[in-house]
Amino acid sequence: MADGPELMVSPAKQSVITGEVNIARYLNRLLSPGYDTDDIIMATTTDEWLDNTELQLLNGNSKQRNALIKSLNSTLKKSEWVGGDGFSFLDAVLWSAVHGAGFAQSAGENVQKWIQRCATLAVFEKSNMFVC
Repeated sequence: MADGPELMVSPAKQSVITGEVNIARYLNRLLSPGYDTDDIIMATTTDEWLDNTELQLLNGNSKQRNALIKSLNSTLKKSEWVGGDGFSFLDAVLWSAVHGAGFAQSAGENVQKWIQRCATLAVFEKSNMFVC
């Protein structure tokens, strides 16, 4: 049995999708069919963030986790959102991972501001009841 969530849409046609990051990646591509072709640089950058979130933040050692948080803090120094000009599914996935890994209270200043920006969005309204 895998750790974390699993998704199976069609048992006859597909394998199990495991992990929050991979499920988010699948749903994003399902909802945005042109995702991989409209802006290949953004798609590649987003996939890199997702891979690093899974490998370093959710499954890495403390050195790897700290490196990803430092990289996130640096990225958020240049932009209000991780994926560019506006909130995206990448922000939601990273928000969840930052909280899940226990860095919400101890991350750098830019990450703290980003967490506060996320908290003002309606999509996070109910989730804010469950985090400290």
